[in-house]
Amino acid sequence: VILAIGGKAALYPYPAGSLLVYCLAPGTKITTEEHQGGLLKIHTNPSVYLTISKFKELQPALKRLAVIWAGDSIQDYIDQKKDIAAHLGIEIVSDRVLNPNNLPNHLRALKGKVDAIWLPPDAAMVTPKNFTTIKEFSLANSIPFYVPSDGLVDQGATASVYCSFGEIGALAAKMVHQALNGPLNTDRVFPEKIHLAVNLTSAKICNLKLSSDILKQAEKVIP
Repeated sequence: VILAIGGKAALYPYPAGSLLVYCLAPGTKITTEEHQGGLLKIHTNPSVYLTISKFKELQPALKRLAVIWAGDSIQDYIDQKKDIAAHLGIEIVSDRVLNPNNLPNHLRALKGKVDAIWLPPDAAMVTPKNFTTIKEFSLANSIPFYVPSDGLVDQGATASVYCSFGEIGALAAKMVHQALNGPLNTDRVFPEKIHLAVNLTSAKICNLKLSSDILKQAEKVIP
């Protein structure tokens, strides 16, 4: 069993037949052709269902959520949109941006059609320029902007549902321990312990009234 931490470590040519457990590698998706052995991905963020459930708590009126993405690794998130609609009553508006220069046009096309924007943990999309473009659009049009990390909430996004590095490391250790004691029945796992960060200034501009219960849950509240 090999535990790889980070994208570069995950892509290293390990011996065939080994079980590769990899974590803290957002945007990295390894195939059985690339590694001749077992694969288990520890996702950096909570499951899409758990994440959007928390968005619904933050924004009870949320009905249509735009997901801005680019890389193939995020396709698994998009494929769950039917389950999200059926169980949470939220329509996922999938907007794939293959050319970052066209991002402003994509955003303008969403105006008046969605209740919030989510930038998922997509390494191909989460860049300083793209973040700034979406944030400025969000604030100018009073549309809540959800992001994959608390650091981006510090920079002006509305809120984030995220996991700590400690939680991800503990989950990776747990899965390695299980693998050493028997076969695993999955090729990916998500952290279940989540954290919440909110930016009060952004929320106010976006007309998002956060309940006292939500504020009590938040590990980080930015004035």
